[in-house]
Formats: sequence, structure tokens, C-alpha cells
Amino acid sequence: MKSSTKYRINKVEITNETLSGRGGLALFVKYLDNIGIYSIMPEKFAFIRVRNRGSDLNNIMKQLLCFFADGTSRHLNYFEQLMEDEGYTAVLENAKEQMISSHTVKRFFKKFLFPHQWIWRRILRELFMWRLKKAKPSQVDLTIDTMVMNNDEALKREGVKATYKKVKGYQPLQVIRERKIIDAIFRSGDKHSNYSDHVEKTIKQLVKLIRKRYKSDAIIVIKVDGGFFDEKLFKLLDQLGVKFVASAKKYEWVKQQLQATGNSGDWSVYEKDKYTAWKYVGLNYQ
Repeated sequence: MKSSTKYRINKVEITNETLSGRGGLALFVKYLDNIGIYSIMPEKFAFIRVRNRGSDLNNIMKQLLCFFADGTSRHLNYFEQLMEDEGYTAVLENAKEQMISSHTVKRFFKKFLFPHQWIWRRILRELFMWRLKKAKPSQVDLTIDTMVMNNDEALKREGVKATYKKVKGYQPLQVIRERKIIDAIFRSGDKHSNYSDHVEKTIKQLVKLIRKRYKSDAIIVIKVDGGFFDEKLFKLLDQLGVKFVASAKKYEWVKQQLQATGNSGDWSVYEKDKYTAWKYVGLNYQ
């Protein structure tokens, strides 16, 4: 989505004036514009019809993403205040009539069903491929983890379950590269790290995507903690030709496996408290 020239910010300079925390949103708006996300959304969300005057899909998504990034308020009625904030409107490079209300946001959210999370996953993966092709790394490092989302204070908590951190919320599975989420599965709080076959399917899909659209011989390294310590998962990684870093308790078979490698330099170990970790480099897991 391209804003009209009248409302666009064309230069970023240093100032001695004090800026509020919202000042960073101007750069965030530029970031959204430059990563090409607005060229992806219309196709992925073709089922959504926006009829509000002055609003289109990309404009609504821009304002929602900025709302989340800003974090000043978590209440949807805050959009009414933003509509009257000329400074905020200017930062978003919008005209006043392009600003959306809380009612527009609520109607927009009601169009989404749980299966639509697959659309968001495709968008994340498209952005992931864009970054890979731009950075051209010789090695693709991916971290798999979960994140507990505390929903104790919410009045409406559909799908909320007790988490291991003793709060009621959600625990999505996330795949991260260089501090950016490249894939995610939204799950209730009671779903443990390696729940069902979510991790296996996600890894298969990402490995296939990397080798098909980036490099067929790409070196891929998966990093996981003890929550994903699973022999079946490790065997899958070996079958896919993926190297990995894992941490876990000092099980006897783990120590035996490490000792059997000798001092060839194919693995390294660090210890902290009761945990040990090793790096597989050319070492088949059998």
C-alpha cells in the first residue's frame, strides 16, 4: 500500500527535541512498506471485503500492526482516541478520514476463523523467504520454542488453558530466525512444547521450503531446548539432513552417545546446573 505523497514522510533526521516512545512508529511504518507485506495481503485475504469509506485491507492491517507495536493500550476503544490524534495520524502517513474506529476493527476480526491462522503462517513464510534471499546466509539457523501468553486479566478467554507458568493463557509454538518469528501455531496453554506432531510437520514444511526456494543444499541448523528432547524428532532431523543443537538432562544414554564420539571435534558440550547440551555436526543419531 502506498500512501499519497501529501502524507508521506520523506526524510529521517536527528533532532535535539524530546520524542515520545511513539516516535519509533514512523520507522515501523516505513519498515512495513519496504518488506513488501502489502503486496501479499490482498491475495491471501481475498475472502475479506472491506466496505468502510476511506479504508482498505492494507490500511486496516497497517493500523492494527501499529496498534500492536505501539502497545500504549490493549483496548479496542482506544481506536476512537487515535482517530482524533493528529500526531498519530501523521506518523501513520494517513488522512483523518482513513483512520479506523473500534467498530471497524471488531467487524474485521469477526471475519477470521481459527483455520485462517494458516494464512498468517503463509505470510510469515513469504517474509522469511524474502529475508533469506536478501541476506543470502551460508547457514540457516532456526530456533523452535513456545511462548506463554498470560490472559488472566481478560474478561473473555475462549480457548484459554492453564500453562506451566501457572497463568491461564495460550502457548503458541514459534519458529524464530534472528529474533523474527518466521512461523507459528496458535495453541491453548495446556499444549506442551512437543505436543502432537506440530513440530515435526512444521520442520518438514520449512526444510522443504528452504531447499526449494532458497538453496537445495542449504545448511540448516535447528536449535531446541529440553521441551523438544525427543528421539523421534532427532531421527527425523537426521533423515532430513538437518543439523541441530539440543539441551536436556544428563540421561545415561546421552553421556554414552557423547563418549562414543571421542575427541574428534564433531561435538561440543557445555554444562549449567543439571543440564547438558551438545551440537551434532556430521554425527548421525541412531
